[in-house]
Amino acid sequence: TAVTNWWSNGNNAIAFGRGSKGYVAINHESSAVTQTFQTSLPAGTYCDVQHGDPTSGGGCTGTTYTVGADGRFTATVGANDAVALYVGASGGATASPTPTPTASSTSSATGASFAVNATTTYGQNIFVAGDNAALGGWDTAKALPLSSAAYPVWKLDVALPAGTTFQYKYIRKDASGAVTWESGSNRTATVPSSGQVVLNDTWRP
Repeated sequence: TAVTNWWSNGNNAIAFGRGSKGYVAINHESSAVTQTFQTSLPAGTYCDVQHGDPTSGGGCTGTTYTVGADGRFTATVGANDAVALYVGASGGATASPTPTPTASSTSSATGASFAVNATTTYGQNIFVAGDNAALGGWDTAKALPLSSAAYPVWKLDVALPAGTTFQYKYIRKDASGAVTWESGSNRTATVPSSGQVVLNDTWRP
């Protein structure tokens, strides 16, 4: 499953998802990192399989995290430690994993697939910000990081309700946290009734 929702603090902490199947945060810093992570996981409570095991009753022998309807959860990842969540390990006593994905549950996923061609220098990363709460509400501190796995094309899939019309722009952050907005007016897009709106953009200097 493709890498999604890439995040980096610009140093020795990273996090990423595997589509809507799992999410991992890895901290190789000398101190703990607290962060609200954007995932593509379905809303629910998950067992952190780095620190515990799911039980037959749907519980967890260790730490659990709750992913909200917006796909976000907040975690403090200890120094040289990690957090790992996946859909097969629920952490709520009333929850149970779906044994077999159905065609309807797969096709009902809607959202936006961002892709922007942007060249950067070492320490710089590309983010997307927008007027939608899922895109940070124009708050650069809440902007979503794009994955550089296909550099110079940066990519990110974001779950959004069908029919959502939104405005967005790309920003560049360097290692010091300095923010540079791309030029031009706000970009606009609308999520279709099913599937994703695919956005193939080029950074505007």
